[in-house]
Amino acid sequence: MNRRAGRRTMLAVAKRFVVAGLVVSTVAATGLWSRGPQVIAASSTAINAVSYVNPFIGTGSGGPNVGQIDTFPGASLPFGMVQWSPDTTSRPDGGGYAYADSAITGFSLTHLSGTGCPVFGDIPFLPVGGSVPSNPGSASEGFTHTGEQASPGRYSVTLDTPSGPLRTELSATTRTGIGTFSFPASTTGTASDITMLVNATGGANIAGNSSSGSVDVVSPTEVVGSTVNGAFCIARSTYKLYFAAQFSKAAVANGTWTGSVASPAPACAGLACGAYMTFAPDFSQPAAPLIVKVAVSYVSVANALANLAAEDSGWDMSAVEQAASGAWNSILSRVVVTGGTNDQLVTFYTALYHAFLGPTTFSDVDGCYPNFTDVEFVAVGVSCSSGVQYANYSMWDTYRTQMPLVAMLDPPAASDMVTSLLNDASQGGWLPRWPVANSYTAIQSGDSADPLIAGAYAFGARQFDTGAALAAMVRGATDPAAGSSVEDLMFESDSLVRYEQRPGLPDYEARHYVPNLMFRQSSGVPDGASTSLEYALDDAAIGLFAASLGDGGTAGELLSRAQNWEYSFNAGYSSAGGYAEPRGESGAFPPGEPVQPPPPNEGPYPANQIYFGQNGFQEGDAAQYTWMVPFDVAGLVNALGGVVQANARLDAFFSPSADPAGFGQAGPTAPYYWAGNEPDMQTPWLYDFTGEPYKTQSLVHQVEGELYSNAPGGEPGNDDLGTMAAWYVWAALGLYPEVPGGGSLVLGSPLFPKVDITVPGRGSFEIDAPGASNSEIYVQSASLDGQPTSDWLTYRSLMPGATGGAPTNTTLSFVLGATPNTTWASLPADAPPSFGEASQAGNDALGNVAVDGASAIGFSRPWGQLTTSPTGSVPLTIGAQNVSGDAQAVDWTVTAPPGVTLSSSSGVLDLPSGPGDAVTSVSIAAPVASCQYLTISFSTPGGGQLPGVVVALSPDGSIQCGAPSELGGTGPSLGTTLESLP
Repeated sequence: MNRRAGRRTMLAVAKRFVVAGLVVSTVAATGLWSRGPQVIAASSTAINAVSYVNPFIGTGSGGPNVGQIDTFPGASLPFGMVQWSPDTTSRPDGGGYAYADSAITGFSLTHLSGTGCPVFGDIPFLPVGGSVPSNPGSASEGFTHTGEQASPGRYSVTLDTPSGPLRTELSATTRTGIGTFSFPASTTGTASDITMLVNATGGANIAGNSSSGSVDVVSPTEVVGSTVNGAFCIARSTYKLYFAAQFSKAAVANGTWTGSVASPAPACAGLACGAYMTFAPDFSQPAAPLIVKVAVSYVSVANALANLAAEDSGWDMSAVEQAASGAWNSILSRVVVTGGTNDQLVTFYTALYHAFLGPTTFSDVDGCYPNFTDVEFVAVGVSCSSGVQYANYSMWDTYRTQMPLVAMLDPPAASDMVTSLLNDASQGGWLPRWPVANSYTAIQSGDSADPLIAGAYAFGARQFDTGAALAAMVRGATDPAAGSSVEDLMFESDSLVRYEQRPGLPDYEARHYVPNLMFRQSSGVPDGASTSLEYALDDAAIGLFAASLGDGGTAGELLSRAQNWEYSFNAGYSSAGGYAEPRGESGAFPPGEPVQPPPPNEGPYPANQIYFGQNGFQEGDAAQYTWMVPFDVAGLVNALGGVVQANARLDAFFSPSADPAGFGQAGPTAPYYWAGNEPDMQTPWLYDFTGEPYKTQSLVHQVEGELYSNAPGGEPGNDDLGTMAAWYVWAALGLYPEVPGGGSLVLGSPLFPKVDITVPGRGSFEIDAPGASNSEIYVQSASLDGQPTSDWLTYRSLMPGATGGAPTNTTLSFVLGATPNTTWASLPADAPPSFGEASQAGNDALGNVAVDGASAIGFSRPWGQLTTSPTGSVPLTIGAQNVSGDAQAVDWTVTAPPGVTLSSSSGVLDLPSGPGDAVTSVSIAAPVASCQYLTISFSTPGGGQLPGVVVALSPDGSIQCGAPSELGGTGPSLGTTLESLP
């Protein structure tokens, strides 16, 4: 999810040291980044994965369309509840830290890595030299990158206080943090006091920061309290977080502040509230540092104290750091890379690290956590679980890349994550969308828990109640209570009054699409087309999950309904193929060019919204969303006119010379590839389906080399809880989970000569690509355990032990070269499976599953709106585009309003075999005085419904029929018609 624009470019550097005889890098941000092609000839037995992680990657700008990447450099364990990290003065969303800043406002205990809206940043601790400052809630201390270091589970920085340098070091367990703070010393060596500011209302969100907080100085060595925060992306949800902090020394002075005024009062509560604790140095030389231990809980202060006692009962900073490093190495070293340059290794392992920062732990050491809210955002009670309860799922993002990666490398954790979602559904009523803490937010379109759960299962997460999961998924997809018609959705102050799992579900079931009448908080425009496409993808994921469980009936029903994507495809655009477009309340596509600029800041949309996408689409446009049918690529290719047309369209879409923003930087409203956001993540891999996989290999390497790097701005967009990072990991492996829930992997080409992946208890596989380099990127051939393979394989064949079979060791081998092999995997039979009307081979692989979709898509030219003549007739072309590829007859019928006459009102179109179309022309005499609508229905000879169209008849070309929210755009076109593109 991306929300902001801006550009910052900064540099940093790597400190070099020797581990096991290898020159490796960790980060000591001292002004320059390590560059250059230092070649690491690492062996699989010697590599220390943690040493290659640079947590400062992602703390800069991801480009002009997105602004900050929003990761953080602080201390956390994998999926840690505590993520203790610095917040800087500009406080970017999610991570709270901008590499370009030069002052720190506090070290807060909670973060979410890479989100595009403000969230968490709770209970910042800020050590200052001397006594309590005036207006302590707005205090900050300067710093430079010279005195800053970070590695997994550890962060340190030197603060430039007026009393002298104050060294801060942080580490963490899952639910606690520990910090050491050196007493600042003057140039004469005299140590000064430290005052620790504990801001109970310093969270990142809600106007005026946290809505309320409280703090209580229990003793000179202990402070406890709570904060209430929330309103993620202006959602209605809030959460309450409790904390308990203990100090290694007794404070010589303490108190609290309310507003900007400090006092000796031991407690405070309200909108601007915090505690201060002043500590004097001892007489040792140098003075022993102050040590602070802190824990959090979403249940109570007592539970926070219990977390602290269970996870960090001592005061040993070194022991916590070593344990944190070991925990990270345990995960990261499951992927052992051989070869590559230093920067490639750092970029790879940092991406893998970022993929394991979320979701975050929500339950305490006793397994307890607050119940999930109901649909009106009210939570009551506490539940306890034997497993870990997780929270904070950026699921519109993570289902595509991050969850399959986590499931592959840590199946037990992924299983607990799915169980957590099922707990949420049991307590709240429905599976959530983008849940924060224990509440629904309803952010982003689609029903993304479905592909997330299906993808987790497909890649090895099997320790959850699959029956309960399928039931919850099917209920959300079919129960009328799961969503209102779009016109019935209720908003208050731009936020939903009531959560719904699938808004617009009645429309989607009755019409096969969601009309373009509702907006999302994160885009600010109606998103009927993208919601319809997401629901189709969600249905496909449920169907694939059901098929894997042996439920052929449910699989067939949901996979057949997934073919609803065809109703959002305007096949009438040109003979060069159609586009995904929104339909209005009338059923008409918007007239004009498929890609339109966003609407002006007026009309039916909230005035405070940023229009981050084309009308009809969530953070994207028609050109980008047209490709988002990964489960039925074969059908989409036929709808576009066949592989020749599809490849030409892809070539133009990826053309770096045509896109003025530069390769991969198109943004959400240009007809080109945008690597910085989720809808385009799967698009570079589509050439695997169209007989030109060498183009996928080239494109993916171009993205890896140009848009990811060992630098603060080293990702092309918001990291979104590891989504962008996980894309890079998959790409570097030469694999990609293209079909959510499908359990298949399409192939690119590996970045490294050798990769060994081992999952405890599940087995291992090796990716062997001798000679892999920046020039040797093209696959000449590939094999699995010596048997030739095309450009895809199933995860089950690669890791049988992860999907129910006995643990094995397999080898995926690539022969690479410097020039494309245009014949490898180029035949139709080589293509990865699709699941739709045109994809019998893929459907057969599911077993006893019948998938029924539309065999053709009806269209008209012009589409959307036709200007009539008051005295004569006007022509209208009626056609059908073959989707199945089979020769077929398509019946068409036009239903006209009173007073409108047609030269013909019905007929038959004979479609030849293959991905072609058939058209006819009718004349319309329509002396209408106001907007009227023609309905053109299409069906098979047996009466089966096919996607039809609605055409508005306008008496004047200056009159646009339909509500403003239905229209694709109200401004001029982009200056170039898409008709000019292939």
